Amino acid sequence: MAISGNDEIRILVLDDDAGDRKAIRRLLSRPDSHFLVTEFADVETAVAGVQAQTFDCAIVDFDIAGDDGIDATKQIQEKSPELPVVMVTGHGNEDVVLKAMRSGISDYVRKASLQPHVLIHAIEQAIKKRLLEDSLAEQQRYMRDFSRVLVHDISAPVRQIVAYTEILVQSLGGNLDEDQKVCLGHVQRSARYLQSLIAALHQYNIGNAQNIELAEVDLNSVVDQALQNLDEQIERAGAVVTRGNLPTAYGSEPMLVQLMQNLIQNGIKYHGESPPVISIGNRPLNDGVCISIRDNGMGIAEKNLTKIFEPFRRLHGDELPGSGLGLATCSRIVESLKGKLWCKSELGHGTTFYLKLLADPQAESSIPAPHGRSQRENRVSNENFAP
Repeated sequence: MAISGNDEIRILVLDDDAGDRKAIRRLLSRPDSHFLVTEFADVETAVAGVQAQTFDCAIVDFDIAGDDGIDATKQIQEKSPELPVVMVTGHGNEDVVLKAMRSGISDYVRKASLQPHVLIHAIEQAIKKRLLEDSLAEQQRYMRDFSRVLVHDISAPVRQIVAYTEILVQSLGGNLDEDQKVCLGHVQRSARYLQSLIAALHQYNIGNAQNIELAEVDLNSVVDQALQNLDEQIERAGAVVTRGNLPTAYGSEPMLVQLMQNLIQNGIKYHGESPPVISIGNRPLNDGVCISIRDNGMGIAEKNLTKIFEPFRRLHGDELPGSGLGLATCSRIVESLKGKLWCKSELGHGTTFYLKLLADPQAESSIPAPHGRSQRENRVSNENFAP
């Protein structure tokens, strides 16, 4: 896919107005440009065109006789999924723009501001975005392959270490002196830690899955499944976990179970002197739902609130077991589900995690970062969304 230099940039122009097509061709026919423009007057011939040849970018008019640009784009991208599209529209309506961006269009240009530098910039940005997405997808494929190797190839010998050390302890237990028992104990603990680390790395990698098909999920069932998975830990810690009646939200049920499991487990692990008490509630929002997971644990110092979602970040060092990937995995899952995750905490007074999820799978573009914050800052705290 061309983007600069002397390479030709192949442009598909779909517009039922011959004058508009001619205007776009003229805008792209500057002496210093390398655009090769192919015009189409209707969707049917444009779809046939992308099947017959390769294009670097498509310019599609929003208003096409007998159709609309969004539906036309869907038909074109069914045949050429990697083709970036720039929408040209005569509308100033923000709803039109939002609808176009939600449908997968890379950028849009209003006809009133159709100048060479504006159109060329939009084309270049659309192509760069597609190249970046392709590169990211390749990296994600590599990480998934790495995760599979990690789980299947590396975990097998670790399982053998665990199994054989247990056999040694059982068969030689009475004949081992104290130093030998201590050494074998270290081997067992280290091997089990490796097992938990491998599992955590696997969850962290799959937590960043893209192109997830969102479906309506009952969050009551999600929490119930997470609690069932943690049943032994809850009983061992003497923890009390309560939840209110939770709504439905859009997401991936397995990923939401893993997310809730990690957040509840965090409250169990980092409790203070008293047994863990964890309450799960919710608050409806105009564009989603906000779930709170509140615990009575150790709490987190304010200076560390921006660090807890970083991979391998362990605020308590080796004092408590863990891989340092639990909350990092939560963060990646939430980003994949187009939601938000942040927390409020005070040392010695527990922690509350807030999870915002979509109530409508088409609503992600309308969710701004509150108070103009970046998504990273928004993970830390947000008074307006706190239930």
